[in-house]
Amino acid sequence: MNNKYKNISVEDKIFYSVINVVMLLSLLAVLIPIIQLVSSSISEPKAVYRGKLC
Repeated sequence: MNNKYKNISVEDKIFYSVINVVMLLSLLAVLIPIIQLVSSSISEPKAVYRGKLC
């Protein structure tokens, strides 16, 4: 089995790791408000106002 990532330098591995962390944080920054919006839309307005989402 030939590993196509075998010849990647240490600097490139660090760079790709940093890029992956940034992408993960960006994904979370988008998904968390969407999840909150969906959960707020299916909960009762009084529960949302009190901060107690179901």
